[in-house]
Amino acid sequence: MAPTQKPEEPILLASLWIMFSRLVAPPLIQRAYRKESLPIVNIIISKRATYSIEDYLTKWDKITWRGLLILLSTGLVVLVITRPEFQRLVDARPGIRKRPPQHSTPRYLWKEHASGLPMRSSP
Repeated sequence: MAPTQKPEEPILLASLWIMFSRLVAPPLIQRAYRKESLPIVNIIISKRATYSIEDYLTKWDKITWRGLLILLSTGLVVLVITRPEFQRLVDARPGIRKRPPQHSTPRYLWKEHASGLPMRSSP
């Protein structure tokens, strides 16, 4: 069975995304617009004559909310499909092959040869 995701993980990731998108990215965009950032970042904002800084920040705001929506919806889907209840529901559907039980044994078992050296044999 797949390891279950902790319910707080999507919320933690969403919180980190909000902090980054609100506290880190806007000042970085402003510095790049003024060509005061790293050269690689300054290149991203190439149409300074056409668009104002407000246009870039508005576009970033839209990216922020879309990213948050994608992050939360993906987290919700992963949270639901990794629940044991969901797995049992899927396994109970007619026509679905039963999954073999997952054991903690390795694929190959190791035996000792008479010489004392390990030999690989299939289970």
